[in-house]
Amino acid sequence: MIKINLLPRKKKAVTIGLDQSIGIISLIVLLGVGIFFYAQCKSKISNLQNQITTTKVQIENSKIEVEKINKLKKDKKKLEKKLGLIKDMKSRQKGPSNLLNDIAKIIPENVWLTSLSAKGPRLSLEGMSLTANTIAHFMRKLEHTADLQQIELDKITQTTVADKKVKKFKITCNIKGLKPKQPKNKKKGKS
Repeated sequence: MIKINLLPRKKKAVTIGLDQSIGIISLIVLLGVGIFFYAQCKSKISNLQNQITTTKVQIENSKIEVEKINKLKKDKKKLEKKLGLIKDMKSRQKGPSNLLNDIAKIIPENVWLTSLSAKGPRLSLEGMSLTANTIAHFMRKLEHTADLQQIELDKITQTTVADKKVKKFKITCNIKGLKPKQPKNKKKGKS
């Protein structure tokens, strides 16, 4: 006879040993530590990428600022060059109006200028006076002007004007700061 057991079998309880428990717990701890370090690294990477992006933006802004600064430096050099030219022109400016004004201020009474001409740095003054002393006084005043040098009396003659005896004179001098014009060298043709 065959016996059939219809009762359910008793399941054996699965027992986990101490070694297996320690292994599972250490695996879970290692997994947790790994996830923690992964999150930390991901956070650091994200922060570094943000810093890189910020630094790139700052570099671009700095490049724009550097371009502006370089442009300003070029503009400054141009302006300094222009100012230098203006200063140079002002220093060389010995205009006839300044010279005429200076001469007009120092002409003594009883001296009349009849002609004033300039050829290069050479200035010629012609005029009349009642006395020779007045002419000498006028020449001393000319010597003290800032714009004239090498004051010389070329000639003095006595003439009569409106029934009065007057001294007619010619004074020549050099204007300071002006150089005589150099004659142009003409090329000689073959003969």
